[in-house]
Amino acid sequence: MTLRTRKPTGQMTNPVILLEGETGAGRSWKAAELSASPKINRTFWLQLGEVTADEYGLIKTSAGQPVRYEIVEHDGTWAQIYQSVVDAKAEAHLDRRTDPRPDVFVLDTVGAVWDLLSEWAYNRAKGSKKNREALAADPNAEIDISSNYWNEATGRWRRMMTQLMTFPGIVILLSRGKETIYLENGRPVTGRGDYRVEGQKGLVSDVRVWLRMTQELGYGKAKLIKLRTVHDSVVPPKAGDSVQKLRGHGEILTDFSLEALIFERLQYDPANVMHNALVPLQAGSDAPLTDAALPLELGIQSAEDIEQLKTAWQTVVAVHGEQKITDDDRRTLRRLLDARRLSFEHDAERQRLLGRIEQAQVAPPKNPGNDPARRRMMALFGQAEMGDDRDARLAYVSNIVGHEVGSTNELTDDEVQAVCERLDSWLKQLEPTGAPA
Repeated sequence: MTLRTRKPTGQMTNPVILLEGETGAGRSWKAAELSASPKINRTFWLQLGEVTADEYGLIKTSAGQPVRYEIVEHDGTWAQIYQSVVDAKAEAHLDRRTDPRPDVFVLDTVGAVWDLLSEWAYNRAKGSKKNREALAADPNAEIDISSNYWNEATGRWRRMMTQLMTFPGIVILLSRGKETIYLENGRPVTGRGDYRVEGQKGLVSDVRVWLRMTQELGYGKAKLIKLRTVHDSVVPPKAGDSVQKLRGHGEILTDFSLEALIFERLQYDPANVMHNALVPLQAGSDAPLTDAALPLELGIQSAEDIEQLKTAWQTVVAVHGEQKITDDDRRTLRRLLDARRLSFEHDAERQRLLGRIEQAQVAPPKNPGNDPARRRMMALFGQAEMGDDRDARLAYVSNIVGHEVGSTNELTDDEVQAVCERLDSWLKQLEPTGAPA
């Protein structure tokens, strides 16, 4: 594989901001005020373990601007919470095409996500053979949550954070923080305290900005603990600083607002950001290729179309048949070939979507509600008992048209016709034999 390099762009990434502190210090209020900024497009508000999102819709800023955020609904399960983040990210990508202002995603609170995953790890461990036997002998026995369950929970957390860190806009993570007892070797140390932010232990490392709000600081003030920027960052503590100085480290912001911090202090420019700086890592168990397989890898990587990829694979099969490469080589090369094939299909799909976008820009806008074909499609969904299940409709449509669909309004006329034909055929099959026409 040829080494690829590039020059640094000097662009920053979209900011992920942690705003933590005591209950009642005003964290959620400050996040709500950000949604009122004319520099912001849409704000998605995902509420976990909190109950203020609806009431805070009445907030107005000091300039009299009403807040304007959208509450993300979910059923409290990990699947829906994670999918909500994915869907909001997709919406933000679409919004960038029509509005230069960034979308905002608020998660209130991020600590509740780790609480959920910790409970999930506990429930899984509780069902293990070892713990079932312990509970049978003693219903009050302590559940042993082994490292493999925590690793799986951490893996889910990491997938969620990857979605948030690649969100094409601003992410505000709200969390609770409090003074705690300092522990050393599992035992409390007299006269020494600590501070804990709720969430997985790697949370503070993943954010660009870390802010703390406490009642002691007073309303409207915040301590800026971390600001990762080349423009005006927080001065880090020096080696040898006392523990008390390290714990008190930070810069006090008076009359604090997220809008001023993001657009003035951080100098965030949504039109000049690096969107793909974080490349999600792809874990695998591929064995290293032998020397004989390396030229075959090059043939796959240098293929410029599907036909050349087929030729490359035929060569792999022939060489494997001559026992010049191992079975592990063949499996690894097959995975590389599949990834290369998917990249070709992705490029073709991208070109097709761009063509659809260009057609949509040229064609006069349609009102889906007044389109007879779309009205017929929704009527057929009702007959198929999917009229009230949006997720089921979108999954069914995506399967028919061959690509992911976020809304039936995105469908072309031909795709609407294809969906209608499939629904009509399905409903006819459900009719009992001999039913009147």
